Amino acid sequence: MLMVDRETFAQVAPWLAIAGNALLTPPLQAGAQSAAIFDARLWEELAACEDAEVANAVDKLVKYLDGREEAQAASREAQTGVCILDARDGASNLDDRVQRASVEFAHLFVGPPKPAVAPWETFYRQQGCAVGFGEATHQMRTALRDNGLELAQAGRQYEDHMGIELLLASELCRRAGEGEDWGADAGCVPSAASEGADANTQNALSAAQHAVDFVRTRPLSWMPALREAVERESPNGFYAPLLQLTQALLELVA
Repeated sequence: MLMVDRETFAQVAPWLAIAGNALLTPPLQAGAQSAAIFDARLWEELAACEDAEVANAVDKLVKYLDGREEAQAASREAQTGVCILDARDGASNLDDRVQRASVEFAHLFVGPPKPAVAPWETFYRQQGCAVGFGEATHQMRTALRDNGLELAQAGRQYEDHMGIELLLASELCRRAGEGEDWGADAGCVPSAASEGADANTQNALSAAQHAVDFVRTRPLSWMPALREAVERESPNGFYAPLLQLTQALLELVA
């Protein structure tokens, strides 16, 4: 039995979109979006989540954004000598946080000379991969087309970028959350439709299962590896707690 309720899909969807856009767009180019995602108050909306993993991840992200761990970060810098990516150090205002996250973003996902952490699924599927275009790229291109979606600026990014996978996951969760008929089992979605289910119920069940299947086989399947790489490269920055939270949200609908 698949026990994901419609409300969970609906709640998770916008946060996956926020995370996806944050991984695709350099903070300095995001405009008003940056003002939102680097404001701790945005993420505090999730603080009341009953899921322990989500609550823990939110706590870490909020502490980063409001600077409550500056002393610990400074101590780690003194011990390791690593400072360029410790975006908490001195991040006392929004502009400073955006600037520092932009430096971190460029180092992690852009370069030069190349990204310190590959944000494309292909790199985690093919051992020794040195080119960011592979079977996962083709599969994501097909998934986007099959779901009636296309990239706004096609060709600027490989389709198996984690940010794009999260945006598709967000849309599938949104569709699942808007199912008109979820059956009589208190809003829970069984893995197979009961006998005599009408077309609306069948469609809702199909949308829910489709969302779960995509989350499991695509972003969630390689998120732990991406997280590990980011935490190793930039343990005190913005993107490590962001990915921790994103993984916890994906697990809610998987």
